[in-house]
Order: sequence, then C-alpha cells, then structure tokens
Amino acid sequence: MILPITTPIHSFYRPSFKRTRNEIPEELRLYKEKTGDFAFCQIDGLTCPACGSPMLSQKTFDQISTRISSASPQECMEILYENKKYMVPAKINIFEKVVKHQAKEPEKSIVQVLEDIDAKDNEQMIEAQMKILGVMADIAKAAGDKKIVEQQKKMFLSLKECRSGLSEQEKSIFDDILFVYEDRLKTKKRPIPTTKLISRIKSTEFENEKFTRLVISRINKVKGCPEYEVLDVILSALGHLSDIKESRRIQRTNKIIVQEMKELLLSKEREKLEEIRAVASSLPEPEAKDVNRILDKACEKIDTQQSTIGRKPLLNQLRELNISSPEIMARITTIANSKIEDKGNYRSYILPPQYKQGADNASYSFSRENLIDKIRTSKLDDEKLKNQLLSIAKKLPSSNSEEKYNETRNLLDYSKKCKEPEVSRLIASAFLFGSVANTDHFEAVKGENKGLDIITNYLGMHTDCNSKKRHKSPEVWFQEDPKRPMYIRKYLNEVQQYINSGEIKDSRYTNYTNQIIDTVYTSTNGNVDLRSLAEA
Repeated sequence: MILPITTPIHSFYRPSFKRTRNEIPEELRLYKEKTGDFAFCQIDGLTCPACGSPMLSQKTFDQISTRISSASPQECMEILYENKKYMVPAKINIFEKVVKHQAKEPEKSIVQVLEDIDAKDNEQMIEAQMKILGVMADIAKAAGDKKIVEQQKKMFLSLKECRSGLSEQEKSIFDDILFVYEDRLKTKKRPIPTTKLISRIKSTEFENEKFTRLVISRINKVKGCPEYEVLDVILSALGHLSDIKESRRIQRTNKIIVQEMKELLLSKEREKLEEIRAVASSLPEPEAKDVNRILDKACEKIDTQQSTIGRKPLLNQLRELNISSPEIMARITTIANSKIEDKGNYRSYILPPQYKQGADNASYSFSRENLIDKIRTSKLDDEKLKNQLLSIAKKLPSSNSEEKYNETRNLLDYSKKCKEPEVSRLIASAFLFGSVANTDHFEAVKGENKGLDIITNYLGMHTDCNSKKRHKSPEVWFQEDPKRPMYIRKYLNEVQQYINSGEIKDSRYTNYTNQIIDTVYTSTNGNVDLRSLAEA
C-alpha cells in the first residue's frame, strides 16, 4: 500500500541495516546472478527512469552489434541513426553533432569528427571555467582587501602611539611617512604594501633603534586574512587553466606541423626506395626480384602504417641478399644509408616538455570537486562569504565531475590502437552500449542508506545512467533532475501493462509497481509521491 501523506514516515519500521539473505521474504527474493535475470531488462523500449529515453535489451544490442561488426563507416552511421532513440541524451547530443559535422566535411571519419568536437568543447569548457573563477577571485579579493584595510587603519593608530619618545624633527619625518601611506589607504581603499612601509622606515635610520623595532613589529602584526587562502586556491586554478589552454594551442599547432613534416619525410623515403629500385634494375633478374620484394614491403609499411622505414633494418635486409655485383651493392648501400634532409627539424617540433604534462592529461582543466573541497575546508571566518563562493563554485562546468563527465572522450577511448573501419565500428557500438537496460538498486546496497537486494528495490535503467547514479541516496538523485518522478512514473506505467497483459508471468512481479511506489515514497520521506503524480 502507499503510505498516506499525513502519516509521519518515522512511525513506520524501516531497517537501517542490510538484511541477510535468509531475512528476505521468499516471495520478494530474486536470485540475480546476471543482470538479465530482472524481467524488465529483457524488454526493448521501456523508459529509463533516470533520463527518459527508451532502453535496449541485451539481446537486441547483440543483434545491432552483429550488424555493426561487418558494416562500413557509412553503414555504421546509418545503423546508429536507426537506433538513435535508444541513446542516452548526452550521446544523442554528440551523435547529432557528428551528423552535422559530417554533412559539412564528409571526407572525415567519425574519429576525426569526434576529435574536432572534443577540441571545441574543451575550449568552451576552459572559457567557462576561467570566467567563473575570475568572478570568484574578484569576490575573494574584495572581501580580503576590505578586512585588511580595516586592520591597517587600526595599525596606523597603533603606530602613532609609538612616536611619543622621538625628537620633534624625527616626529615630523615619521608623521610624513605615515601620512603618505595612510592617505593612500583612504583614497584608494585597498591595502597598502607593508613591505614598502617597513623599507621606508628602515631607510630613515631613526636614532632610537628600539623605536624602529617596535614600529616594524606592529606593522608585521597585520597579516593576510583567511580570504587570501581561498584566493590563492582560485588563482592557482586560473593559472593552471591558462597553462592547459596554452598547451592545447601548442599541441594542435604541433600536430599540424608534425603531420606536414611527416608527409615530407614519407615522400622522401619513397624517393629513396625508387632510387634503389632503379639501381637494382641492372642486376640479374633473380637478384633484382629479391631487392624489389624488400622494397615493396618497405613501401607497404609507409602506406599502411604512415611511418618511416628506418635505415638499419633496410640495410640489414639488403645485405643478407649477397648481391653478386659489389659496385651495385655499394651504390644501393649509399642510397639506403643516406640521411633525409630536415629530419632533425622534424624532431624539434615535438611538444615542448613544459607543456607535455598538461597536454597529455586528457582534455579537461581541473577537478571541480577538488576546488569545492578546498574552499569548504578553508579557514574562512566569514560563513556568508564561504557559502557565496561555494554556490558559485558549484556552477563550474567540469567534465571530470560526477554530474557531467566527458562523453566524447569516453567514445574516443574506444579508438585507441585501432584502424578504420574497426574504429568506426567500435565507436558505433559504444554509442549504444550504454543504452542497454541494466538492473539498478534504487536504494544503493553500498553507502550510508543501504538498500536490499530484492525486486522491490530494482529498477531497469540505462547502463550509463546506472553508472552515473552510483551510491547516491534517492532524495539526492531526484533533486538532480526535476523530471525524474515523471520518468519513473512512465516506466512503471509501461511495466504494469506487461504485467496486466500476462507477458510477465512470474508471481513475484504481481504487485511490483505499487511496491516501487511505496519504496520511493518511504525513501524520500514523502517528498516524491508517484501515486499522486499518476492521478494528476
């Protein structure tokens, strides 16, 4: 039954520990050795409770994968287009970008298009992060400056008390020094550099050294305030972003130059091989045939692997042939052993070491969560300021965050160490792999609020959506997307139709939808009532 809204949740018994297998009632128990054991993961088209898109069964995904495994790159795109509705929203968005890009540049493969999208998204991510960090830095600096100005005003009152023991002439000199800096403090309304004030006092060389030490000690008491601790964190993040942005610019430039130089090198390698072939043509036919065989393999390597052949391996293979003419062998050796012009210059274009780490560390800037943690654990006395900075920090876009991660980069990871058309097939498969229905524990079996491994705690959910949900509590999960109650309600309505039609005959599912509604209501303390949503 659904609990009435007026009934307090705490009056109902709800165990806070995970039951052992023997404590789970037999009629609710489900032996889930495989994901597919849950009946609603084996049905195509059910709505995903997390994102609202239809889900694929494992069986259908396997059939699509079989089609993809023998498809050309263009056919892969057609298969994806047919099954676009099953993709999670993030991948639909990427797929639409791929289609749009390929319409403009049809000669580009899906991998090249994804790399272009990744680079563009990266730039936008960095720009957005720099903008928000800049706002945070200004707020932290303004708050810190305000506190230090107040401290420095008190400092000047303290310094004026020290002048009583000075001669009239020295008092006048000291007053002039204080006036200059105090006036700057009042007019510009920002902290004065105390190091310069101390240097000015030291250079004046007052006769009473004790007076000078006293004044300096009072100036040194005005330390930086906690706001500057946060400011340092934000400024370091800004600096890191700038480095990443610069490294990506250099990386792209480097990639273009290296590619151009590579084409030059490979063309020169081909010229070298043709020179050897021309010289070998005057050899007896069997020997010329052996030389040509080696040259053909070298040409094939250049064409397929897009890499230079290397002098030593080529020389060693030619020397093993025992060519009868020493003169011809000497000419072949000279050509094979010759250096290629500009090869040294080519190597100099490799990414400078100072940018290598930033460029190699995948694509995105810094961890949003790390920044939030550092602000949260900082020694800020001003709670209002801390909350203000935290609220802004939570708006930071970050592909590394739990809420929004880099789908494009995940897709590109499938292309490592592969060649076309295999890459297109792998990526095509990856677009739909996360759309397979997976059994989710609505209340996570790990973490603080441990749920049970029973049918009344199971939801069918996209594999991708399930992995992003992780061990979040139901309340937090629902707060992430206000449409989720509608999605889960739609999922339950579709499930109930299969139960009513008799297609799901297992008696354990008879009251499944009502039990899930109760579980949702109870676990969210009555904040999500799916029954009332259905009535509306």
